[in-house]
Amino acid sequence: MYEIGIVLEAIKSGAVNPGDVVVRTNLPRYEVLAIFHILEELGLIEAIYSKGSHKAFRLTKKGEEIL
Repeated sequence: MYEIGIVLEAIKSGAVNPGDVVVRTNLPRYEVLAIFHILEELGLIEAIYSKGSHKAFRLTKKGEEIL
C-alpha cells in the first residue's frame, strides 16, 4: 500500500497527530486514521501524548528501521 509509505514519511519529522498528516499528504482523513491504526498495531508508531480525542504519535525504533 503506497499510502502507508507516504504516512510514515510524514511522521518521521517528529510528533504529529493525524490532522497534521492529512494536511501534509492530502490523503482523506478516514484513510489516514485507518493507516495510523494499522501502524500502531504493527508497532511502527506509538502515541506519545493523549488527552481526550487528541493524540500525538512518533515513529518507534521498528518504524525508523522500516523507513
